Amino acid sequence: MSGIGFRPSHRLSMQKHQAPKKLNQAAPVQNTYYTIMEEVDARIEEMHFGVEDTNETLQVKVTIDGETITSDAYAATHSTSYGVIRNQDAITRTEVLEFDSSPAHFEKYRSYMMDGHSVKVEVRKTTTAGTGNLVGIVSWNRKEWM
Repeated sequence: MSGIGFRPSHRLSMQKHQAPKKLNQAAPVQNTYYTIMEEVDARIEEMHFGVEDTNETLQVKVTIDGETITSDAYAATHSTSYGVIRNQDAITRTEVLEFDSSPAHFEKYRSYMMDGHSVKVEVRKTTTAGTGNLVGIVSWNRKEWM
């Protein structure tokens, strides 16, 4: 393969599970993003969010290597865990984040493995129905070089 510019890499890597990132933001301010995760060489495995108020809307933003994917605002109810999945919209030709409250869908429809050198996950509520905590958890891995 010499002569075509190919150089084999002598560095190997593996994904190593990390402790989940957690958020328990008391009295969240409307339209203020709260960072739950900001890491390098990271891979998001799964994300779940909730709010301890009724009639609130949640929105999640993921930025990977400078590219931002933002969910639509999603109507949330008290003490319900909402998974966030990544999908594609063929009409708009964009990646989208979607909330889902059905645990049966989390594994079946989950399209994750969002990874990059720079990974940031933020969440906010876009309404002001109450002052209940904004909560979340992100399961993730880090690329470890061997």
